[in-house]
Amino acid sequence: MTDKEFEWQAEKWKKNCEFRKQILVCGTVIACIFIVCYFGVYLPIEASAGKQTSVLYAMKFISDVKLHVWAAWGAGAVGAGYGITERRKRLSERKERDERIKSLEIQIDGKRSSSGLSVNGEIPKKEKASE
Repeated sequence: MTDKEFEWQAEKWKKNCEFRKQILVCGTVIACIFIVCYFGVYLPIEASAGKQTSVLYAMKFISDVKLHVWAAWGAGAVGAGYGITERRKRLSERKERDERIKSLEIQIDGKRSSSGLSVNGEIPKKEKASE
């Protein structure tokens, strides 16, 4: 067996092991979800059918409070908050990168002239007044 064949076989085994690992992880997650849903939701509801229990009160609370509406608003608020924080992060990273690029350009060619635009691409106020 040549070195290329050996490397190919090793890579094949490595991918096969990674695939089996992913299958095992996915199967475990699915089994856990099933167990929690079956024993934590289905069986208690089945056992309490027609009886006055805390499950019945919880279901009445969920239906009366319209938890589905509050959950939707909450998900929307979380999404908006995430978007705002990601935008702030992106803008601060861009500002840092632009400043670094500007300093590197000055190091490479100190006589290079700028277009006069700001880092955000806006015309300075001095030039706006003259137009």
